[in-house]
Amino acid sequence: MSQYDVKQVACHQCQAPIDVKVYETIDVTDQSPEREAILSGEFFKVKCPECGYEGMADYGFLYQDLQKGLVLFYEPDPSFFEEDVQVLKDTFTPEQMAVTTIRIVHGLPNLWEKIQIREAGLDDRIVELQKYLVFAGFHQQMPDQPIKHILYQVTKEGKAQFLLGDDRELVATVAFDQGQYDLTKDSFAQELARYGGGFFINQQWAEWLMAQLEQDQD
Repeated sequence: MSQYDVKQVACHQCQAPIDVKVYETIDVTDQSPEREAILSGEFFKVKCPECGYEGMADYGFLYQDLQKGLVLFYEPDPSFFEEDVQVLKDTFTPEQMAVTTIRIVHGLPNLWEKIQIREAGLDDRIVELQKYLVFAGFHQQMPDQPIKHILYQVTKEGKAQFLLGDDRELVATVAFDQGQYDLTKDSFAQELARYGGGFFINQQWAEWLMAQLEQDQD
């Protein structure tokens, strides 16, 4: 069951008070309407009743879809990562962690990505490794393109793809290859059994894992 409090925030434009629903937990197990609102971005929008200014209410919360075995701790501020880890350890037992994908996520695009990955029936660790390989291949072919980020996305038409971009704009899209995903899954099975896991599964984790494998070969 989703839980929230109503809090007041000041309008950025006219300073008038705005009532905002601040959720502690969002449970979408039973097809909650909050899921669609989160994926569309509408969930975070707020509008001032006085001047009409529209903005975003970006705050941390726990997103869970127990039917799919997914729990996401959305945290806008990465500096709280130690506190966030402790909260999850205090909230979930080792037995629950063993059967549930639990992640800490920073940034709304990464939150949307994690939800779509799970709903597609994919392992986010494999997707991160696949993104690493796509990133490396793209950089090798086009070394002058300033790619910094790559995200998995499912379009409204149901097409899965990777979005490659820098801090300002989208640079390229690469179609998601299920065959490549399966090959990556098989190729890294032993490595994931040894290293794969934890609350942070992202681009930095994939880079760390690949570095560990290089060290193992030395």
